[in-house]
Amino acid sequence: MRVVLDANIYISALLVGRGCEEILTLGRTGVIQVLSSPEIIDEVASVLRRKFHWSPADPADAKILAFGVAGKADVIVTGDRKHPLPLKKYRGIPIVSPAEFLEQIG
Repeated sequence: MRVVLDANIYISALLVGRGCEEILTLGRTGVIQVLSSPEIIDEVASVLRRKFHWSPADPADAKILAFGVAGKADVIVTGDRKHPLPLKKYRGIPIVSPAEFLEQIG
């Protein structure tokens, strides 16, 4: 099944989880095929910046955070000191530098 998701589905999955997160998981696991476009991703980023005061981070940063949540990551490792790293934590997932990560696992 090929499915187009409105931007609010992505935002709800990021911020609330529940059913919307489950829909994204269905896409990630191949049960459904999620169709997207740069315009949809731009809308998601725009809403997050406007309504939730997210920093004007590159949409790639938002994708990393979303993937961390969707994948139930234990940690997000980034060298980007301008955007994700200052958050220190996102939805309960620690965000650390490569050096901090290596210290933790060493």
